[in-house]
Amino acid sequence: MNTTLTKLTAAVAVFAMSVGLAACGESSADKGHVRYMNNKPEIVNQLKTLAASYTKQTGVQVDIQTAASGTYDTTMASEMSKSDAPTMFNISGYDQFAKYQRYAEPLQTSKAYSLLSKDGRAYAYKDGSNVYTLPYAAE
Repeated sequence: MNTTLTKLTAAVAVFAMSVGLAACGESSADKGHVRYMNNKPEIVNQLKTLAASYTKQTGVQVDIQTAASGTYDTTMASEMSKSDAPTMFNISGYDQFAKYQRYAEPLQTSKAYSLLSKDGRAYAYKDGSNVYTLPYAAE
């Protein structure tokens, strides 16, 4: 992965993680906990490095779970039924957006969404006036 793409991926993921933290933490003493479900095994090392850096900077524990190749939908169904379901997850395409939208919170008023360019916003998945995804590319 080239340096520019790595930095871009890291920046987008940090913004995405900060959005996910809105639902984390139950008290001021609890710094929160993010569980991220990843469907791209090829970027797991970068995500784990980013998670460790984010935890070091914020004190918020970030766990990355990656589904085995070809098992994301099965893994997501199992994980989303748990009481400690993933705080954040990624999707690949509109078919997965349709499946998992009910687990997502609108993002159109988030700082992360406001930082997207006009083109970036065009790639976010929406339902009516609500925006539910932050587009990014990583390989």
